[in-house]
Amino acid sequence: MVFLFLLSWNVAGLSTVVNRIHTSYSDGAKDGSGSSKPKKGLGGQCRVIARYFEKHGSPDIVCLQEAKIPRPQLTNRSEPGGCANVEGYESFWSCRLDDPSKGMNGVVTYAKKGTVISANAFALGDPKLDDQGRCVLTDHGSFCVFNVYVPASSGTHSVQDKMRFLQALRRAMKKQREVHKKAVILTGDLNISHGKLDVYWRDLVVHVNEILQQVRQHQHQSDATTSTTTPNSKDDIPTWKRQLAQAWPIIVETMKTKQVVPSQTQNVKTGEKFDKFRLQVTMNNPTRIIPLGKNYNVEEYCLHGYCFDEVKFYTDPETDEVQPTSQENAVSLSILQELMLKIAKVEWNDETLREIANSSDAGRSRPHPFREWLSQVLEEDDMVDTFRHYYPEAKARFTCWHQYTNKRYTNEGARIDYFLVDRSLLPYLEKGGPLRTGESFDVKLNDTPANNNLDSNAAEIDPLTEEAALAAANARGQFQMAAFEGGGIAEATQRALDTQFGPRHTGIVYTPPSFSDHVAVSLLLDDGSGKSDGDPGGHWRCKDWGNLVLQETDAVTKKAQPHKVQKSIASFFGSQAGTGNNKLSNKSTASKSSFKPKLPQKRPSIESFFKPKTADGSQNEAPNAIPKPEGKGAQTKASTTNNNRKKKKTAPSILNHFAKK
Repeated sequence: MVFLFLLSWNVAGLSTVVNRIHTSYSDGAKDGSGSSKPKKGLGGQCRVIARYFEKHGSPDIVCLQEAKIPRPQLTNRSEPGGCANVEGYESFWSCRLDDPSKGMNGVVTYAKKGTVISANAFALGDPKLDDQGRCVLTDHGSFCVFNVYVPASSGTHSVQDKMRFLQALRRAMKKQREVHKKAVILTGDLNISHGKLDVYWRDLVVHVNEILQQVRQHQHQSDATTSTTTPNSKDDIPTWKRQLAQAWPIIVETMKTKQVVPSQTQNVKTGEKFDKFRLQVTMNNPTRIIPLGKNYNVEEYCLHGYCFDEVKFYTDPETDEVQPTSQENAVSLSILQELMLKIAKVEWNDETLREIANSSDAGRSRPHPFREWLSQVLEEDDMVDTFRHYYPEAKARFTCWHQYTNKRYTNEGARIDYFLVDRSLLPYLEKGGPLRTGESFDVKLNDTPANNNLDSNAAEIDPLTEEAALAAANARGQFQMAAFEGGGIAEATQRALDTQFGPRHTGIVYTPPSFSDHVAVSLLLDDGSGKSDGDPGGHWRCKDWGNLVLQETDAVTKKAQPHKVQKSIASFFGSQAGTGNNKLSNKSTASKSSFKPKLPQKRPSIESFFKPKTADGSQNEAPNAIPKPEGKGAQTKASTTNNNRKKKKTAPSILNHFAKK
């Protein structure tokens, strides 16, 4: 049986990850001079990344988001560590073009050679969206992969901007299904936490207006009850709801005085002072000033979550309809706890808070256009959230945490990274290894889960619990939080770093916090070769997998591979001259004037240089091919190459079942 294994990871800057990989997983972390920095150019660094991929189970496809590699670095091959040319893989890039100077965004898909037919870095069909460098599409025969980094609805991106991107993405996926007959895999950072279990429980939203309505109705029923009737305690309203209903008018009145004021913090270790901002309110009788929230560098951050009396709207980019994006008096549980304590002087303990979180009165904010979009993709477009398919009740399994406030170490995060697949691929979905709980594995490539031994020191934990999720997030306490006095993320031991590796599975891969504020997600598919023709999915045969021919001359695919930009005639002859004894002088090399070599009379014309090779190898095979030296050895090599290429199919399907559909 053959498996297809995919990884997806928001690296929050590929340069940092490349440096981390080189430091921790190259042969000898430091060179002879004691430097741990990756070497410039090509060569060894590409193999280091390949070995790192191999440690993760040798994935067939690796999708990375927030690469933050400007396109010029790829075209002139100055990208960090030669990461565009990982050994054994093709890479396909979508870089930010609307403002390349910022070097933000960017997605890249690595796919093993022989597994891709074509790629498209402009798949959304909207130049304004495509130029942001947030989506790259790869065609793998009978299925395709959308690797996306969805905008956040904060900062420079509005709700409308994000919805425009999501709607374009949905149209592009539908086009692949309906026009090109492809099964679709969507992966990446969607910047959407879908369900109640996908956010930290204290960040759940309490719908205060609904609770006030419940209390009023209950009071009305109580008033209508005769004095001889004994109230049924089971039907009585919870104490915390009564407390909230009583305190809410005071809270609303006090919040009218809110204002952001300058504040100052001090590093207790160095004594250094920092100018920041904080939210405060004022209460009368007696007069007292109450600080709320935390200190922030930006004023607007102080108000986040505290303007619950406002209802916000956005204009749908497709229908031009004005729709709400929030609900009045919908307050996060953590903020509500703070307001009850500081303003109403009512303290809710953890037991009460858990009761609130587990009730139907706490959940996600509504209406919410992003979550509604994801629900439509799952329900109307018939896609499957692969993680929830296997782990519908798993708690606190997050993929992103706030790095600067050390939230990963207490596992206060959100699940915003996904693998979604068309339901037609469901028969091939494999659970694989167990859900990680922070243990170390003795991993051997292609081993089954039964052959991968847990660390003998790892205690058994129910993987569906919050305890297990916390253990996975901090490697059972091996990842230590950064000191608030400064100094950055604490360096982890090699043993702690190695907990990221384990058997291939559909789930979450807990990469170290020093690498990124996100962890990776994974997908394991069975190729169907082990099923009989009568079994579901038995027609999926990967007989052509590994032999697919990349359409390198396709104009769209070439744009997704800027690191393979064809050299000019001048640079070609310049490099040839540089390899011989008669090298160009430094002055000539530095000159910006175009180099026009004098070609010998017997040399083929420039037009013939670009002509494809014939069967006997008498012409160059492709425009970007370098002319081969003449001679018997060269002809033999060219003929062998051509014969090998003849054996390959131009665009075979690996999912015959879907291709027939």
